[in-house]
Order: sequence, then structure tokens, then C-alpha cells
Amino acid sequence: MRALVGAALSVACMGVSAARAGEIAEAGVLAESELDQHRYVEALTTLESAKDRVWQEAPLAFRKALFVSSRSQGFGLFDAHAGDMFKRVEPIIVYAEPVGYGFRTEGEFNVIDLSVDFEIKTGDGRPVGSQKNVASPGLRSHAENREFSINVIYDFAALPAGSYQLMTTVVDKTTGKAGAFSLPFTLTE
Repeated sequence: MRALVGAALSVACMGVSAARAGEIAEAGVLAESELDQHRYVEALTTLESAKDRVWQEAPLAFRKALFVSSRSQGFGLFDAHAGDMFKRVEPIIVYAEPVGYGFRTEGEFNVIDLSVDFEIKTGDGRPVGSQKNVASPGLRSHAENREFSINVIYDFAALPAGSYQLMTTVVDKTTGKAGAFSLPFTLTE
């Protein structure tokens, strides 16, 4: 009896998932059919359309957000900083990969238009300072680029040595969406 109840619950849960998936699940089935017919470009286009729907509904979030040792030259092109300790005089560079941002059109271009704010607190949570619009990452492209990264270079040389929390907030000027991430770090002499 327990096995039957468990199986019925499992089937019911699968039904809920399938109902929620709807359009995206249908895109997967269609893409698989296109793949079976060796229509590879069509299959990729079908899956990209499903991905676009998820992208548009998603909040502004981040695949990655980390300290790097030098300014990135593009999406996925970074050298991670070893640990979270920095000398007070060295710049602190943050690399992040946002998702869920929007595009506006300017002529034939799709434009990504973001702004970056930050707040810094001591390790025990006391506010130290903040600043709005410290960076304005963006991109103009013929495509709606989903692989986009930002670099923010911070100079905290005026702060005393100690432990801090860096909250970076990114605002999408096109959609109004905002997302944030927090990175702890330590400044040394």
C-alpha cells in the first residue's frame, strides 16, 4: 500500500512539474525532433527561444562573482585572486557574470546598460561607506549577448587594515531589475 501511495505521489508531482514546464518542455521535445532530423541550427534556435523566456522572467542574478588578480578581457577570461586577502594599497578587482538583464535597441544595436553601486561594512556589520554608480558596464552588439561580464575596480587604500564585507549592487537601467552579491575580504598592511 505504501508503495502505491508513494508511486501516486510521485506521478502527481511529475504532473505538476510538467504543467509548470509547459512551453519550455515543448521546446525540448521539438528540439529533440529537429536533432533527430539532423536540423541542428533549428534545434539550437528552438532551445535558445526557451532560454530567452527563462532569461526574461529571471531576476537580475549572478552566475559568478569573485575577486580576480587582473581586469578580465571578456566573459570567462579571468584569473581568480588567491584567497580574500589584499594589501591596503592594492586595487581590489571584482569579476561578475550577470544573468537576467534586459536589452534596449538603438538603431540596429542591442544595448546592455548597467550601473554598479557598492556598500562596505566592517566584518561585524558596521557601515563604513557606500557609493552609487561607481561603474557603468554595458555593451552594444548586433546580438542579444547572454555571455557578458563586468569588472569593478575598487580602491580601499584609505581604510585601515581589517576584515570587511563588500556588497555590490548592479542595476539594469533597461528593465529596472537589480541584483546584489556580497564578498568578504581582509585588508593587510
